[in-house]
Amino acid sequence: MAAGAKKAFQQFSYEGEGRDRWVSLPFLGVDGLPKTGQAWVRSSVLTATIVTPPIAGTAVDMLIRAQQTHAMPPERPW
Repeated sequence: MAAGAKKAFQQFSYEGEGRDRWVSLPFLGVDGLPKTGQAWVRSSVLTATIVTPPIAGTAVDMLIRAQQTHAMPPERPW
């Protein structure tokens, strides 16, 4: 979303100082994947991005354990 917002300001903002001000703001993304968010930071499209660890494996493990034990998984497994 941050990359799209920056692109929108670049393409659709009025020309001049106002446009430059908006485009020069730091844009923070939340897609820390190597081929998208991290690449956009390296190429200066974004100022920074948030990298979060994948949790799908933990969720599948919790589901299997809950089915095997017939017990409700903990609210917070960490």
